[in-house]
Amino acid sequence: MNSLLLKEHLRAGALSKYSCLYDNIEKETLRIISAIEKFEEKYGCDRDISVLSVPGRSEILGNHTDHNHGKVMAGAINRDIIAVVAKNDREEIRFFSEGYYESVIKLQLCDDKKNFKPFSSAALTAGMVKGFTDRGYEVGGFDAYTASDVLRGSGLSSSAAFEMGMASICNEEYSTGLTPAELAGIC
Repeated sequence: MNSLLLKEHLRAGALSKYSCLYDNIEKETLRIISAIEKFEEKYGCDRDISVLSVPGRSEILGNHTDHNHGKVMAGAINRDIIAVVAKNDREEIRFFSEGYYESVIKLQLCDDKKNFKPFSSAALTAGMVKGFTDRGYEVGGFDAYTASDVLRGSGLSSSAAFEMGMASICNEEYSTGLTPAELAGIC
């Protein structure tokens, strides 16, 4: 949907349809409108955009064993990362996370992890792109602005939420049709 039109819908109460996700609709409406405006400042106004929400999680049992092929029991929490996103035709992913610097990832460099600083957001995103392409899915460029209230370093899996957010963007923007479980496998 066009960013200007989406802001109008949000101001008219559109988020109230999702009251099961948020306990303070007015606060979250303002948060999403602010993220859209920051996206527009960075990547241009009047674009067709999508807004996604990815929850943080609390690992009840087996914290971080999932990275080592173990089992984990996790539960979603009521803190999330929201992403405002639009496709681009630049053959690159550009994203700006609130409180951080912009990252630009050239899609042709995603095949080699040596092109990225280990454990960085760019490395997580490039690895996720490689996961899609290794499975035969085509992923293209996009611009994204993210805002998170999942506390970094809190044990609420902020990096996992970020990576799932980037995977969800690829899934939605490039119509791969993968299930959440399949996306988690890529991440």
